[in-house]
Amino acid sequence: MPTPEEWRNLLLKRLDERKGRITQYIKYHEGDHDTRYITQEFREAFGRMFSGYVENFCPLVTDAVRERLAVTGFRLGTDLKADEDANRIWQENGLDSDSQLCHSEALVKSEASVIVSPFRSEWPRPNAPLITIEDPRQVVVALDPGNRKIRQAALKSWRDDEGHLHATLYLADAVYKWRSKQKRDDFTLENWSEYVKVEWDQRQGPNDQEWPLKHDLGVVPVVSFVNRPRLDRTGLSELEEVMPIQDAVNQSIRNGLLIGEMASFPQRYGINMEPEIDTATGQPVERYKASIKRLWLAPPPSNGEPESKFGQFPAADLTPLVKWVEQRIQHIATITRTPPHYLLGQSGVMPSGESLKATETGLVAKVREKQRYFGESWEEVMRLAFAALDDPRKNVHDSEVIWADAESRTEAEHVDALVKMGSLGVPNEALWERWGATPQEIARWKTQQMAESLLAPVPLTVVPEVA
Repeated sequence: MPTPEEWRNLLLKRLDERKGRITQYIKYHEGDHDTRYITQEFREAFGRMFSGYVENFCPLVTDAVRERLAVTGFRLGTDLKADEDANRIWQENGLDSDSQLCHSEALVKSEASVIVSPFRSEWPRPNAPLITIEDPRQVVVALDPGNRKIRQAALKSWRDDEGHLHATLYLADAVYKWRSKQKRDDFTLENWSEYVKVEWDQRQGPNDQEWPLKHDLGVVPVVSFVNRPRLDRTGLSELEEVMPIQDAVNQSIRNGLLIGEMASFPQRYGINMEPEIDTATGQPVERYKASIKRLWLAPPPSNGEPESKFGQFPAADLTPLVKWVEQRIQHIATITRTPPHYLLGQSGVMPSGESLKATETGLVAKVREKQRYFGESWEEVMRLAFAALDDPRKNVHDSEVIWADAESRTEAEHVDALVKMGSLGVPNEALWERWGATPQEIARWKTQQMAESLLAPVPLTVVPEVA
């Protein structure tokens, strides 16, 4: 088993190995795309005229999935109190919004991590442990080669405002903290390999009483959210297959801008005309300018010279280029299972009714697959949260994440389906949950329903007189 120092150096190296790919994902998501296809001749002729212009479809691909990944609650076995406590922990950590950030990080960067603090002193709320979402460029998790469900170690590393490097190692029984002796301004997320060359001091926080900090969770309190996981314990970004097509779209759009600049207007010409030369500059004088108030007159031919003529070249037709770009965008939609009307807008066919449902079938299936993988990770986060509170519900393994409906439905369709389910005897609380109500709304409705039943008038029973 590696020593803590060996784990630290090993995991720093893993961060360094994957940071390049993650950085590329981030750049494409933010619109900073590769321009290697721009030729030197293009740069010399037009400089940076169109270099910063891109049509960025990458955020649409990831947002289409993220928008449908919404956690609405937890179900931990048959213990309703556990459901309420899990929801309280969720709310006290602001995970309604932070969970969306976690999903977005995983979709774009291929992975995100969640740290559950095993120490009460790190969070001022005694009934909820601190749960934080982490950047995969700062946090890495090592899995057991023999059993990928077992986390052996995890590391978080960053540089503070003073220039010191920090590294925190999470093991199954302790947390080790270091800070570099040196101050370096050039230690950034872009050169992780330099981390292993520094000298480290033990670091203690303001509330730390010992080094290392011991805990009794029995597991590493860092959970990975891996997008499109594979058996080699790595994942893929949703942008993996999109990036080369995005480059092709950018190149075509730049070509279209150049055509619009150079050949989208009819170019005029004159035949058998001697240009007038400016004696001061030696350059031809531009005598013929288009205007509604100007008439072009050429001198009559003399001495058998041919007659002067005017004409114009046809403007360039951009329709084939537009169709080619739309075809590439359609390929993005097909490969990523993103509905075409998300990407093409009004240029595509806007579906409705049953056609809308059919168009979004691939996206819905994709989202439900994410719900299964991400749901397992959120369940592990909640077990760690109960473990940090020394709560016996840390051993509940028949838990379930409640997700918002991934399908697009009109309110009328949804309510009609729920009414039919109610006629089959499905309880109101289950119907409310399927409708998309949060645990807080369901609890409030139950209370209101109970209060209304108590205030309802009791019908009088008339007893007939006995003769």
